[in-house]
Amino acid sequence: MDEKRHKLYLLLTVFAMAGLIGFFTESGSPILAVLALLAGCGIVYILRKRAASTLVDERSEQISGKAGYFAYRISALSFAIIGMVLFSARDIFPGYLMVGYTLAYTAMLMIILYAIAYWHYNKGPKA
Repeated sequence: MDEKRHKLYLLLTVFAMAGLIGFFTESGSPILAVLALLAGCGIVYILRKRAASTLVDERSEQISGKAGYFAYRISALSFAIIGMVLFSARDIFPGYLMVGYTLAYTAMLMIILYAIAYWHYNKGPKA
């Protein structure tokens, strides 16, 4: 499959997934929404395996990694600071206490997931 056809199929799959997930969510069927998500992920996986050429070169992959790491740092730091501020202002704004907890715990989870992923990818090939 050539690159143009691959992108077309990928775009159609994403649109179909979005439509189905939105429909199932609005109709009150979360199980069907999750199944549509899993089916869409499976189709995307199959499309990527059937691609004839290399779709991403090393330079694009390195740029993507740097951009993702930058977005991770900004997000985790923002979540932690905003969560701390909302937690500290619990006497003034008691309604935002749970939002502060949620942001702080989300930042903590992001840091833990990053550490696990870094450890996993840093192991290197087994000899």
